[in-house]
Amino acid sequence: MARSRGKPPSRRRTSTDSGGGRRKIQRQDLSIPSSKPLRSVISCQGMEGPLESSRVKIRVHTRRLAFLRYVLEGCGHLALPVTLAPQEGLVELLLSPGEEPRWEALWEDLASWVNGQPVRTRTPPD
Repeated sequence: MARSRGKPPSRRRTSTDSGGGRRKIQRQDLSIPSSKPLRSVISCQGMEGPLESSRVKIRVHTRRLAFLRYVLEGCGHLALPVTLAPQEGLVELLLSPGEEPRWEALWEDLASWVNGQPVRTRTPPD
């Protein structure tokens, strides 16, 4: 026997007031006015134009990919890792501008742990 698909029961949000009666909760309009742009502009003194990220390609042991992401996140998002070939452990890192010295210091300690080797260092951005 087929069930009839009638109109589902209405779901109104209500709450009880101190008198035991029920009153409607009015929803607030949370829409953003269209006259304001939804982008933010960061201005830094002494910087001219957008800065490009440095790209570093490395090869790590496949079981250490998640650990590498964890360490980079723990270092204040030092770099954005992009996995190019997970079976080979090939990773491209997008380093924040000016963070190359921090990356090199971290890589000296980290390379032996992740069985890593640089593929190419500092390829120019596209």
